[in-house]
Amino acid sequence: TVNGNAKQGEKMVSDMKKLLLRAFNNECDDVISKVKFNNIDAGAKRILTSKNVISKLGSVMGVAITDAYYNLKLEELYLAYEYQLKKQEEKEHQRQIREELREQAKLQKEIEAARKNINKDKTHHENALAKLMDRMNTESDPAKKSELEKKAEELKSQIESLQEELKAVDYREANQKAGYVYIISNIGAFG
Repeated sequence: TVNGNAKQGEKMVSDMKKLLLRAFNNECDDVISKVKFNNIDAGAKRILTSKNVISKLGSVMGVAITDAYYNLKLEELYLAYEYQLKKQEEKEHQRQIREELREQAKLQKEIEAARKNINKDKTHHENALAKLMDRMNTESDPAKKSELEKKAEELKSQIESLQEELKAVDYREANQKAGYVYIISNIGAFG
């Protein structure tokens, strides 16, 4: 009773229930809103502490947070935690995709630069070979002609070498994800 009145006593108990429930819900909502992928244990501990404190404050009037309601709040916390985990996994996945795209762009840029350099060298050697062939056709001295033929052979082999390098660049472009496998072994590690 309050002031000798049972009705006022019931109202005070009812108001206290509402106040304590509101306090518990606000504490839980705060914890749930701040849960991250790495702080679930601290959140669960904070909700338990809040339940114990509120139950202790309401013990005089017989007001306490029930285990069923507490478990529902914990379940809500774990659902929010799972959501944060999924968000974190998605961030990691997006970061990994961006990293792969940067690597691909870098590789593509390297391939284009290598192709450009090889084509430039190849064009230079082909032009030199064409000029050399013209000189060979007009040269009448057999010694100089023999020397020009040797130079022509060197230029042809260099052009073939550049052609092979171009094929290697094309292969690298076609197999961008190919890499290296490193094998590390200890003698006696496997019996």
